[in-house]
Amino acid sequence: MLLICLDNAVLAAVDAKTTDLSYSVGDIVFERGGPAQFVYVVKRGALCRFRASPEGRRSILQFLFAGDGFGFETGRYHRDTVQALTGTEVLAAVKECSSGSLDVTQLKRSLRRCSAGICNVRRASHSSPRDNRNRANGALPT
Repeated sequence: MLLICLDNAVLAAVDAKTTDLSYSVGDIVFERGGPAQFVYVVKRGALCRFRASPEGRRSILQFLFAGDGFGFETGRYHRDTVQALTGTEVLAAVKECSSGSLDVTQLKRSLRRCSAGICNVRRASHSSPRDNRNRANGALPT
């Protein structure tokens, strides 16, 4: 699934730098203190973002579902842990690579608009041009 509210420049950057990843129940996507190399969008399933105390108690920070983005830390390391609650699929986009960098700020802004209900989620399996289909469905202004 891709978020149709992203403009073409952001979609092109995301398409070129994403990988589909699958996780089983209980799998850790990333841990606190691990390198923050990717940003993620949940395609299917549910995840939990939490912090663990030294005593092992978990403080739940957020539940993540289809369309939610995560992993947008501005530093080099993750501040919390994300774990799959169900069988889960995510898109992982490299924040930086040798061919250029993804504009994480622009992507984060777009994902926030999406999670606020401004736009819908669609399946990436459609092969027709994004703009024409989105305009025809009323998702983009004409």
